[in-house]
Amino acid sequence: RKTLGERVMSKTILMCVNHDVVIYNFRKELVEALIEQGYDVVIVCPPGERLKPLERMGAKIHPVELVRKSLNPIKDFKLYMLYIKILKHYSPLIVLTYTIKPNVYASLASKRQKVPYIPNITGLGKAFENKGMIQWITKRLYKTAFSKSKIIFVQNQRDLKVIQGLLPRQNIAQLPGSGVNLEEYAHSEYPSSEIIKFGFIARIMKAKGIEEYIKAGQIVKKTYPNVEFHVAGFIDENYERLIESAVKSNIIIYHGLLDSIYQLMAAMHAIVLPSYHEGLSNVLLEAAATGRPIIASKVPGCEETFVEGLSGYGVEPKNLESLVNVLEKFIQLDSTAKRQMGLEGRKLVEAHFNRELVVKTYLKFIQENEA
Repeated sequence: RKTLGERVMSKTILMCVNHDVVIYNFRKELVEALIEQGYDVVIVCPPGERLKPLERMGAKIHPVELVRKSLNPIKDFKLYMLYIKILKHYSPLIVLTYTIKPNVYASLASKRQKVPYIPNITGLGKAFENKGMIQWITKRLYKTAFSKSKIIFVQNQRDLKVIQGLLPRQNIAQLPGSGVNLEEYAHSEYPSSEIIKFGFIARIMKAKGIEEYIKAGQIVKKTYPNVEFHVAGFIDENYERLIESAVKSNIIIYHGLLDSIYQLMAAMHAIVLPSYHEGLSNVLLEAAATGRPIIASKVPGCEETFVEGLSGYGVEPKNLESLVNVLEKFIQLDSTAKRQMGLEGRKLVEAHFNRELVVKTYLKFIQENEA
């Protein structure tokens, strides 16, 4: 068994996530930077196709079984014990955690093993929306899990205030979301098509506002038949029938789960996300980087990605009438105004949401821990 002194000399960094998309789409630049700096990166994650390019990059994959939405305490305890076993095996320099279950259980395991760790709260989720037993349990888990963290990263002001309330003595900092790779999401010339195309690119689930989007499409197309409503993303809840029905009724065009969303995003006139809550929406940042106006809920995690009236429009969450009104308002803009909104969005992302800022922040804390 290695001593604490030997562990500090380790060059291994564990990155614990709940899905291959989470690590590849939003953190591959961090993985690449860590490998370039001479660290051994181990990605602890359920198996997935997007892990293969990270493996080719030089990362090691440690597969784990993790059920994201399970509330089974026995399975969660087994996950916690598995993280302890993994920590003992690798004796890492530091552990980076993302998404709810790795944030809680990998942090608890790191705390027990006295390994430095940095959780990143990419969104507090439904557990913090309604008071009750689930919220109480979640708060207790966060307080216990994060109490010895090096720093806690959050992605919007609301989450910052909540975590500061839970852990007033902890070091907490706000990141610009996961940032955007400005080369991968380069500015694209605005579409000249007379058909106005709206795009919903997200996991297809209630909390992303898919029901409101489809209903709004049905209403808007009655008045503006020269409008298309596109949908792309993994069907995360039981929405197969709704999507099939909306496709058959010519309300939406469904593209499935895409390996790359850039080409679809570039073909859109605006990206729409009537979400109920977000950490900080990567899709909206990517849309702005591509030069596309944003239509999104006025909730933390969406509001930061656009300037009202300048690069996008906000809608009231869970409010179909508000969404329809804003969609129609956007349709009525001339093409020059729409294009200009996209250009303003690109400027915003370049100034505040470059992914290099996120990578540099992580490297700073990791190198400080190594010193």
